[in-house]
Amino acid sequence: MLDQEFKLKPSNIFLFCTMGIMVGSIVITMVLPILIWVRLFLFFLIVIYGGGMLSRFVLLKSQYSIQKLVHHQNGQWELAFNHRTQRGQVLGDSTLTSFVSVLRFKLLENSAVISCVIFRDALCTNQYRRLLMLIKN
Repeated sequence: MLDQEFKLKPSNIFLFCTMGIMVGSIVITMVLPILIWVRLFLFFLIVIYGGGMLSRFVLLKSQYSIQKLVHHQNGQWELAFNHRTQRGQVLGDSTLTSFVSVLRFKLLENSAVISCVIFRDALCTNQYRRLLMLIKN
C-alpha cells in the first residue's frame, strides 16, 4: 500500500463551537452587575483574545497546528506543522468517532506525546473514513 496523505483544512464545526463560546462569554459579561466600563473592558478583552484564538487555532495558523498527516507503509506517521515536520506513532488511547477524532501521537525524535483533534469536516468524507480505517487497523 502506498503512503496516504491527509491534508487538513479549517473545520466549520470548530469555528462554530469557538464562536459560540465567545458569544456566550460576551452575553454573560454584559449581564453581570458591574460598572459599564468594566463590561466594555471585558468585552474588548474577549473579542481580542477570541480573535487571536480563531486566527491561530481554528484557521490552523499556529506553529503548533498540524497541517497534514502522512501515513507511511511502515506504520509511522509524518506530522506536517506550519514550519516543521516530525515523525510519530499513533498511541492506543486515541479516540475515534464518526464526528470527531482525538489522535495522540508519540513523537519519535523526543518521545513527547501530542494530541490532534480532527473534526469530520476537516477532511472530505472519504478521506475521514480512510483515516479512521487506517488508525483502527
